[in-house]
Amino acid sequence: MLTRLRDRLADLLERPIVGRVLRLLGVAVVTAGVSGLGVYGVCNYHRFARVATVEVVGNHHASVVAVRHLADVHEGDALLLIDLNTVIRQVMRHPWVAEVDVERVYPGGLRVHVREHDDVMLLSHAGHLYRVNPSGEVFLRARGDGLDRPVLTGLDDRLVEQYGPVARRIVLDALHILDLVGESGVIQPDDLSELHFDEALGFTLLLRNGGLLRFGFRDPAQQLLRLGVMARNGLDLSVPHHIDLDLDGLAVATPLSS
Repeated sequence: MLTRLRDRLADLLERPIVGRVLRLLGVAVVTAGVSGLGVYGVCNYHRFARVATVEVVGNHHASVVAVRHLADVHEGDALLLIDLNTVIRQVMRHPWVAEVDVERVYPGGLRVHVREHDDVMLLSHAGHLYRVNPSGEVFLRARGDGLDRPVLTGLDDRLVEQYGPVARRIVLDALHILDLVGESGVIQPDDLSELHFDEALGFTLLLRNGGLLRFGFRDPAQQLLRLGVMARNGLDLSVPHHIDLDLDGLAVATPLSS
C-alpha cells in the first residue's frame, strides 16, 4: 500500500504542470521573504542607523565646535529622526552664519554646509565698531582681528534710534560708494580709511595717506569720473590732497602739508 502511494506521488511530481506549480510556489515564498525583510529594514532602519560623525564645511570664523554645539546632534542619535530644519534654525543663531544647509550622509554621517557673512565695512556707533555685510546688514560687533576695513562714521545715536530707515539708507549709500570706488580704478577700496557722513555736508572719503575727497550728496559715480579726469590731467593722488568735488561745474584740489 505504501509502495503504491509513493509510486503515484513520484508519478505526479514528474508531470510538467505539477513541477511548474511547485516552482512558482517556491518563487513566491522567496519573494515574500525578501519583501518582508525589505519592509522590516525600512521600518527599523532608524533603530540601527546612528550618527557617527558631524561634518562642518564652509566655515571660517564660526568654529567647528560652535557649529556642532548649536546643531545639537550627538554621536549615537538616530540619523533618520533628526529634524534637519531644526538643525538649520539653530546653526543660524551664530552671528557669522548667513546660510545653512544640512544633509544626511549614509550610513552614519551628518554634513552641515555653512555660508558666512562677508564683512566689507565697519560701522562706528556709540563707541563701538560693528561689521556690515554687502547687503547692509549689521550682523556683529567687531572685536579682535579683521578690522582693516573702511569705517563708516557720523551716524549718531539720534539718527540710528529715531530714524532707523534713514540710517540704513546711509549705510547702503556708503556701500554703493565702496562698490563704485572698486570699479573706478582711480582709487582702490584699500586706499580708503573712512567714509564720514554729515547730515549737512554729505559724504567725505578719508584716504589712508591722509587725503580727503568731499563727495557731498551728489552722484558718487559722477564724482569719481571727475576725479579720474583730474588724475589723467596730472593730479597725483598718492600725494595727500583735500579735493572738493561737491561744487557746481568744477573741483578744487588743495595739497595738504605733510
